[in-house]
Amino acid sequence: MKSNISKYFVLVIFLIFSTGSGIYVFSDTSDSSSLSTQIALSIIYGLCIYLLLINGKLRLHFDWLKKDWMVILLLYCIVSVFWTADVAIVARKLIGLIGVYFVALFIVSYFEKSELIWVIFVFFSVCMISSVVISLFFPEIGTSDYYFGAWNGIYTHKNRLGRYVGLFLIFALHLFWNKRLGRHGLIKAGLSTLLGLFIMLKTDSSTSLFTVLLSIAFIYGIGKISSFGTKRVLIFFFAFLLIFPVILGIALNLEEVLLTVGKDITFTGRTYIWATVLILSYEHVLFGYGYQGFWRGELEEPSSLVVQLLGWYPSHSHNGFIDVYLTLGLAGLIVLLISFITFFRSEWRNHGRRISVSSSAIIIIYALIYNLTESTFIAPNGFMWFLVLAITFYQKTEFEK
Repeated sequence: MKSNISKYFVLVIFLIFSTGSGIYVFSDTSDSSSLSTQIALSIIYGLCIYLLLINGKLRLHFDWLKKDWMVILLLYCIVSVFWTADVAIVARKLIGLIGVYFVALFIVSYFEKSELIWVIFVFFSVCMISSVVISLFFPEIGTSDYYFGAWNGIYTHKNRLGRYVGLFLIFALHLFWNKRLGRHGLIKAGLSTLLGLFIMLKTDSSTSLFTVLLSIAFIYGIGKISSFGTKRVLIFFFAFLLIFPVILGIALNLEEVLLTVGKDITFTGRTYIWATVLILSYEHVLFGYGYQGFWRGELEEPSSLVVQLLGWYPSHSHNGFIDVYLTLGLAGLIVLLISFITFFRSEWRNHGRRISVSSSAIIIIYALIYNLTESTFIAPNGFMWFLVLAITFYQKTEFEK
């Protein structure tokens, strides 16, 4: 009984502080790296390490941990301290990153994967309902004047609410597609999907909407294509060749297409950021600037050069793959990509043509697509990176069994 209470306590507290759900809405700060958050998460990290050690769980996972690509990526981040610009700041950030790894290990040791997904779904259900209440009845807190009334709910920014409502939607749709839920379960999943869609529209977060729609299309496409025989794959391929000119035409006239829906071709300035940071990275192509070594504030190089070129400070590249490249260079980016390729290869071996119904594959696909326009890879104290780690670790523990 006590162990059950402990594990749920650890998970829920970590979810609250790593997502920033409600804890900054009523305060003057929006900094998720505030002292209170650091203290709370440090306690959670220490508790996870303690419980893993006293119960021998860490030793049980050692065989696959020592050859896991995600762990290799962590070790690379630690080693990069030797060529980063500010060792003191990086050391503090590394504690947050290492802590996330230990939380992921704790979760896979004490929770079944289905149990973790259900707890996260329930947690975000509460967050979404709370966001609706805050936005409707306390609009001075739950909406943004800067973004013309877009909802931010119990979060400090509409994109943060969009990020988590997108994940909530993916979970809800996955439950909705699960025919084993029964009638009442399907009704709950359907209502959750409608709630998620409503909040998504109120956030006016094109990034999150793009991520969800592309994730659904990708997952559905994998399910359909993987069930085709060789002949049908060939038919699909030639059909794609026929519609490719239409896709190309839209791409060539993308500016006009985006203007019709009120968006700009630069994805709110993201392409300018990408071009700028890639130009500045030319001296550190192979090994990068070291962990947290590029984005060092508005006054410190090299990120100060971004401010000079763009006229504002973006704080990250708005692309997780580019940020890994800036941090760890091509070597680190290759390690990250190998880890995902290894994951999907194993998922295909386990599920074959039913890979589209794999909750693990769905979550990783969402994270990958989300990081095309935002940045959550190898983030200290980051929930999205924790979720990626937990899902990939579950795959390794399933092989153990």
